Amino acid sequence: MKYAEQRGEIRKSFDYTFDYILFRVARLDQHEIEQRTGKTWRVLRPIIKAGGYRIGSEGSCEFVDDFPDGAPLVVEIMTSSTSGGNKRKRSTIPMAFEDAISGQPHEAPGINYRQVWARMVSQLIVKSEVALDWGGRAIWILQDVLADYISSRLRWTFTSSSRR
Repeated sequence: MKYAEQRGEIRKSFDYTFDYILFRVARLDQHEIEQRTGKTWRVLRPIIKAGGYRIGSEGSCEFVDDFPDGAPLVVEIMTSSTSGGNKRKRSTIPMAFEDAISGQPHEAPGINYRQVWARMVSQLIVKSEVALDWGGRAIWILQDVLADYISSRLRWTFTSSSRR
C-alpha cells in the first residue's frame, strides 16, 4: 500500500505491505460512503467498481454490499527468517529437507534474529501509527522462536544493565 498525505507543512508517506487489514463490512449507500470518506460519489464510484465491489441500486440511490465499515484491525505476523545456511554443512533449506526426508541426520539453517528484530521494530512503529491514525488498532503475532529470542535478550539486557 502506498500512501501520502499533506497536512499543512508536514508530508507523511509510506510504502508498506500489510499482512492483513480486517474490517467489519456492511451494506452502505452512496451517501453514507460519501460522508465517511469525504469524497463525492462521482470520484468514488469508479474506484469502488475497480476494487471488485458490486454496486446495486434502489430507485435513484446506489449502494455497495460488503463495503468496509468502521475502524480497521491491522494484523501483522512476524516469523524468524533464516540465515540461508551453509552448502558445505548441507544446512541450506533444500539440502536439509533432502536429508530429513531421506532419514539422514540433518541441520537446518540458522535464524537471522537481528535482521528480523530490526525489521519488526521499524514496522511496528509505522504500521501501528497508521492503524491508530485510521482509528483502528494493530495486533502483532510473533513466532514462538522469535518471541523466546526477544524475551531472552530483554532479560539479558535488563540483568546486565542492572549489575553496573
